[in-house]
Amino acid sequence: MKKIELLDLKIRRGGESKDLKDALKKGKEIIVEIKVHPLIEELFKSDDIETSGRYFDENGEPLKFYSWDSYSEDFKEELNRVCNTTNTYMSAYGFEFARYGQFNVSILRTVGISKGITVRATGLISAELLDQWAIHLKKFVEELYKLIQPLTIRTKLVIEEE
Repeated sequence: MKKIELLDLKIRRGGESKDLKDALKKGKEIIVEIKVHPLIEELFKSDDIETSGRYFDENGEPLKFYSWDSYSEDFKEELNRVCNTTNTYMSAYGFEFARYGQFNVSILRTVGISKGITVRATGLISAELLDQWAIHLKKFVEELYKLIQPLTIRTKLVIEEE
């Protein structure tokens, strides 16, 4: 059986600080390095691309993402079904990684994510919630891939006649 890497994720926060004010500033910066299988990005691709005001690359440039509004209602409904089974949501690009007991996986709509990207975001979030976000993101990608993975189904019916 062939192994397929669907998600490669690394999360960092903060760094060495010279004083309390600097520690607070660095403690609010979250850096996510993420790469997904090309089929995942292909699923979200659309011609309607927006620019984020909340997620930035390693150089401080705003990231581009595929617009939620460009997807058909059927597609959104199917994504929401996967979200419901994984306690996640997809529509709020650039917002908190976690809120109201759910986890934001809209980062998967980032342009270029299948080649690997670095996302800089800010916000106060506990290490526990970041860890839970990573777990929920992984589960969402796993469930999503089950919907799009290539497969072959073969069936055969043989009866015996007398």
